[in-house]
Parts: sequence; structure tokens; C-alpha cells
Amino acid sequence: MTGLKKATSLRLLGALLAAATLPILWVSSGNEADQGPAEESPGKTTIAALEGNSAPGNARRSSGSTIEVGTDRLLVQLQGVARSLGSSDDPDRSFEMLSDLRTDIESMDPESVCLDFRRFLESGVDAPTGLRLAAGTDGMLDAWPTLRVFILDRLPSVDPEAGLEISLRVMEEMTSPDEYAIALRNLAWSDLDGDLAEDLIHRLDRMFSRADWVAQSSPGLLEAIDAAVVLPEDAGVEVALRITALGNSTGNQPLTRAAMMALDRMIERNPATLVDWEPAERLQPEQRASLMSRIDPSEAEQLRVFSDYLAGLANERELAVFSRLFPNGNQLRGNRLFSASLPTVSIGQRREKDVRILDAIRDLEFPAASPAAVALQQIRERLEAGFKSSNGE
Repeated sequence: MTGLKKATSLRLLGALLAAATLPILWVSSGNEADQGPAEESPGKTTIAALEGNSAPGNARRSSGSTIEVGTDRLLVQLQGVARSLGSSDDPDRSFEMLSDLRTDIESMDPESVCLDFRRFLESGVDAPTGLRLAAGTDGMLDAWPTLRVFILDRLPSVDPEAGLEISLRVMEEMTSPDEYAIALRNLAWSDLDGDLAEDLIHRLDRMFSRADWVAQSSPGLLEAIDAAVVLPEDAGVEVALRITALGNSTGNQPLTRAAMMALDRMIERNPATLVDWEPAERLQPEQRASLMSRIDPSEAEQLRVFSDYLAGLANERELAVFSRLFPNGNQLRGNRLFSASLPTVSIGQRREKDVRILDAIRDLEFPAASPAAVALQQIRERLEAGFKSSNGE
């Protein structure tokens, strides 16, 4: 994220981690399902209650402290948007209002914007939009489930330091998984050199310690799993494996799919990860086959792994899935909250790789009629048929 400097994160983090532990009474989402049970959860402040004491310094937060309301243009505008969102059940209209607000903010003084953002967040006011959280380009959101999520999404581009500070507080409060996910992204954007990896892992683990959030599996929680892709490789794999195991054990298929997608994105970036990859044993057979199908036997070390894996396959379903998928050149497309897609591989590039793979496995041998020999023959025939088809034979 442009403008987010490592020096900023390191300078702020010590003080902000301590400040973030101080209790603050922020209400997160207009959707009560987004809020897990929390001790002494504050009541939601409504626009009507806020405007009832709209003189500067008189509007009260649920904590009993005061904030100035109605003194700045953006704060008044945010109040109006919250009111309009609260009285509308049209997601298209919500998107239009927030898109217009985003455009207006870009022309405002950043310092004033940040101050009014902070004041609005501290007021406890929020409004649902009817929109489903969706990542856009460069990790910014294209759709926001609540007005507070919109503000958290825009904060880093307005004031990176304030964005980091407020995000740390949001993660300490843990009032909404969607807010937490955006706050986690803001923290990741402050970590250009990986110095905050341990803190990212800790906070990601805390997110998935909330059984109510995991059961709900909101779009924000599922998007947060993508943070594993930008962590150092071993740490990211371990995080994604833990979440995969959690999804497997609870039967939470959306969670499992999101975690497997994160693992697949990591291995797509570096198939050599699969060399001597002991964590593969912690996956279910079909999951392991899906990831192992990314291996590239045109590389010597990966050829050894390919041969050993195929020879040792005893599970019929795993063998069938691997034989069907290998070589897996599928590219995962779509915007993600943390990681960027790899450059698109052309048909010609894919074909060249398949040629190298076929050459590499052509001389492999397994005991006649063994499952490995049958699977290898199927793979060879499929690759050869693909070449003939592409040549018009």
C-alpha cells in the first residue's frame, strides 16, 4: 500500500499495542449476527439518539464520554449517510451512496477526514448496507457490509498512522469479524519487510479462536485467511493447515475451501514447497491430492517427490483425484484482501510446461499393473492426446 512505511509501523507499534489494550466502547455492525457474544457489550448508538444532542460537545457515546458532532462537513455527511442507509433496504442504493462518499473524500483535506472518521467511529453509530463484503483491486474493498467497515477500509489511504492505530484497537475489541478482517489487512499493509509477521499470526489465530465467528463464516473471516499467503512461507503454511484442520473437524466447508485456496495459492507461487513437505500428511486424502497435483517433475527434486508420492499412493480416491488433476495448471483468479494474483499463463506457456513434464516422466517405471503404473499411463496418454488435439491431429 503506497504511503505505508515500515518506519511508521515500527515506531507506532510499541505504543499502539499498549494503547490498543485499553477498553473502548465501539459498536461494530448493524447486523447482530456479525457480533459474537461479548461480556458487557455496549448498546448500539442510533442516529436519532446522537442527533438529539447534536450541539458541539453534547452528543454522548455509550461510554458516557462526549464527542463533538456536526461541526465539520464530513462528520455531518457521515451522519446523513448513516441515516439514509438505516432507512433503506436497497443494496444498489447503498453502493451508490458509499461510492459517492468515497469520491467526495478523495477531494477533502486528509487531516480533516481522519479527524471526522475518528469522531464518527467513536460515536458508536453504524448502519448496515445490505452489501456483501467483497475485495477489489489492490486489496481495497468494492463492497462494504456496514458504514464502519467502509471507514476502516478508507482509513489507510487517508492517514496510515491513524489507520494502524484504530485497526489495532478494533482487533482488541473483537466486535465484528468483517471489521477485524479489514483491520488485519491494515496491519499487514504496515509490514513491508515481515517484521510484524508474529503479530499478524497471533492476531489471525485470535480471530479463529472465536467459535461464534468461525460458525458464522462471514465473508470477512473467510477473506482473512488469505493473510496466510503473505506470511513467511513456513508460517503461512502452518496457519492455513490449522484452519483447514478446523474446517475439517467442524464440517465447515466454506472455511475448509478458503483455507485450501490459501494453501493452493502458496504452492502455485512455489511448487518446490512440496519437496519433503511433511505437512501434506495432515491433510485429508483428496485435499493432499489436489495440492500435490501442482508439483513440477521437470525439476529434478520435484521429479523425485512425484515418483515417491505416486508409488506410495494406497488410497484409491486420492489416486483418482491426483491422476485427474495432474499436472494442475489451473490459475486462481479473483481479487483477494491480502495477496495478488500471479501473471496469467498463456496457452503456449502452459503447453511448453506440459511438454517438459511429459519428457520428465516418460522414463519412469513402476511395477506392471500396479496402481502407480496405471495412473502414470493415464497421465501420459492424457498429455499426449492434448498435444495431438492442439496440433489438429
